[in-house]
Amino acid sequence: MTTTITQSQDLMSSPVLNVRGLRKTYRGVVALKGVDFDLMPGEIHGLCGENGAGKSTLVKILGGLVAPTEGEITVDGAAFKGRTDPRLISIVHQELSIIPDLSVLDNVLLGDQSIGEFLFRGRYRAAIRRQLDDIGLSHVDLDQPARELGLAEQQLIEIARGGSMRACSSRRSTMAPTLPRPSLTSSTARRWRRRASCRMRSLRRTT
Repeated sequence: MTTTITQSQDLMSSPVLNVRGLRKTYRGVVALKGVDFDLMPGEIHGLCGENGAGKSTLVKILGGLVAPTEGEITVDGAAFKGRTDPRLISIVHQELSIIPDLSVLDNVLLGDQSIGEFLFRGRYRAAIRRQLDDIGLSHVDLDQPARELGLAEQQLIEIARGGSMRACSSRRSTMAPTLPRPSLTSSTARRWRRRASCRMRSLRRTT
C-alpha cells in the first residue's frame, strides 16, 4: 500500500507535458521560437496572442499533427523528437466534427482506434454515460441523434470524445482545445470547471 501511494504522489508531482526549445519554421518564416513550459496534473493553461502568433501551430505540434523544426516534447515521461502520439494529447478543434445523424454515443466513440473493426456499443455505454455526467450532460440520452443537441452541447460532446480516447491510454494524457468557442456559455464553462476541480480533489484524496 505504501508503494502504491508513493507512486501516485510521484505522478501528481511530475509534469504530464514538458516542452523544451520548441521551434517551427515554414520556408524560412518563424512561426514558433523558443517555447518552453511544463503542464502539471490538474492545471489549465490559457494561450493568448494575436492572429498569426503561433497558437494553433503550437497546439497542432502538441497533438502530433505537425512536426516541430526543433525542440523536444515529453508526454508522461516519453520523449518525442518528431511527432507526438495523438493518443496522448487530444485536440478539440474549433470546427465541430459532429456527425448529426449519428447517436451521441457513436459521436463520442468516433475515431477511437482502440475499438477495432467492430463496434460493440454495450461495452462502452456505462463509461461514456459517466463521462457525459462528469461534464454536465447528464440530461443527454446516449441514443438520441446529435443533431438534436445545441451548439454548446455538441462542443461538450467533442470534449467527451477527446476524454474517451485519452481514457484508453495507459499513460497520463492531456487535452488541448484550439480556440475558445462562443457556443460555450459562461454557466456551462463554470460547471465544467467545477466538475473538473472536484475530480482532481477526489484524485488527490485517493493518493
